[in-house]
Amino acid sequence: MVEYGIVAADSAVTFDSNLTFKPDAKFRAQRLDIDVYVPVHQKLVIDAALWRLIDTDVISDGSYRRIMLNEETQTWEVTEHGLTCASCPPTLEGKEYSSSDNDERQSDLRDFNSLDLQGMFDVRIEQGDHYQVDVEGDDEERRHYEVYVNGETLVVDFDDDKRFWKRNLLSRPEIRIRITMPNLKNLDISGAGKLRFSGFQEESINIEMTGAVSAEGDVESEKMTVKLTGASTLELNGHGQFLQADVVGASGLKAYGYEVNHAVISAHGASSARVNAVDRLEIDKGVASTVSHKGNPEIIKD
Repeated sequence: MVEYGIVAADSAVTFDSNLTFKPDAKFRAQRLDIDVYVPVHQKLVIDAALWRLIDTDVISDGSYRRIMLNEETQTWEVTEHGLTCASCPPTLEGKEYSSSDNDERQSDLRDFNSLDLQGMFDVRIEQGDHYQVDVEGDDEERRHYEVYVNGETLVVDFDDDKRFWKRNLLSRPEIRIRITMPNLKNLDISGAGKLRFSGFQEESINIEMTGAVSAEGDVESEKMTVKLTGASTLELNGHGQFLQADVVGASGLKAYGYEVNHAVISAHGASSARVNAVDRLEIDKGVASTVSHKGNPEIIKD
């Protein structure tokens, strides 16, 4: 029904990038696993384009996953612990991004005001005048996470054993992350777990949550933008001037404790939103969704 080609010429082995379907073949989400056996301590060059096909669990050090994400061509050596990079810069060899070297990692992760978090986690984010990141959890599970700064965003990136066929995330062990940072502008979360953030006073905060995340926040922000999907819930306390929220699926916003002058709420699916608006409340909701409020605002329904 399907074909896959592997061509060996001299010392080079070329793998097809995709399966090829024969005429009249039916698509059944076919999947191909290939085991490649290489002698221990044999060095080999892995082309950048091949990284999207490789099970990253064979890599000996979680810090090397950054090479995979950037699709870099490097020379590797097969050891008893897995693939070890033989040509990588020293900062990638278990130092700057090592899962077991918390002190050095904390000193290198700085100058960020946004967070992009993925995985199964228990996260606490606090406002402070310095930058600090602590990651705790089972050593084996931490190998699936990479922590780095991209621009002004601290990224906690989750990588499962099979990149295109994710296992049930809820069955995975939880890791604990503690983050201290001066300012919080954007918070983008996907996966499952618990999250708390507090102490921030900002002009604008944007929050996006996807999956099964339960979050609590105690902040002050003149403008708050919230987008919740999946089965995520967000409880807000504090106050601001303007709140715009989009809740869909089975998600829920609990913001009775977050007083604003003006709120714009869009709720669809089986979602719910509870808001505290003083002057004006605009509502756009589906038949199965609910929006309730505190305060005595002017209510405008779409």
